[in-house]
Amino acid sequence: MSRLVRKMKQQIIIPWRDIDCIYRKRHFDFLFDYYSEEFDVILADNDGDFNRSAARNSGVRQSESEIAVVIDADNYIPYKQIYDAIRAAGRKDILVKPFYRFGYLTEESTELFYNLQDLSGAIDFEPTFIQQPEANFTGGAYVMKKELWLKLGGMDEGFVGWGAEDDAFHLLCKNSKIPVRYVDGYDYHLYHPAHRVTSAFNYNKLITEYVNGNKSSRI
Repeated sequence: MSRLVRKMKQQIIIPWRDIDCIYRKRHFDFLFDYYSEEFDVILADNDGDFNRSAARNSGVRQSESEIAVVIDADNYIPYKQIYDAIRAAGRKDILVKPFYRFGYLTEESTELFYNLQDLSGAIDFEPTFIQQPEANFTGGAYVMKKELWLKLGGMDEGFVGWGAEDDAFHLLCKNSKIPVRYVDGYDYHLYHPAHRVTSAFNYNKLITEYVNGNKSSRI
């Protein structure tokens, strides 16, 4: 007798804590629904003061998917780019960014984004400010084998809050000879007032270890 086996949905991890910002909450509500249509979503948090590294690491440990997909709660990425990144990450021990251009939307263009009737294709306006991630360690989203993430030790939880761990993780991959690859397309960062929370002392002290090549994983 044949038996139908239902394949489990790919899980994605969204680090999230409500910090009483109406912009961020609006984006979170929208993107949670958007990603939940296609994936099983793990909302990741940590004990004590919010630490995005710890939240991301916690989410990866919880995930039952072979490929860890981590996306921030204010980043819109088309499904196709995510699936392309998952396939690429499954083939080799690499870090895949599911975008090649990181576009910061203004408050006005974010409203245009919300008014779009169809998000299945390319968005028909250019972000005001664009970063090419290989030049500056842009964060936003990460796709990597779960096993590899854990072998690397995950993101450095010594960084306070958020805003520095992205730099460190890219340098950790570089120091550990883990290539970084990119999927063609945009990651759209939805507008919210700046609220960067990180300790300058921690950043300067810790990031120097990565820049000097002292932080790596022998895998």
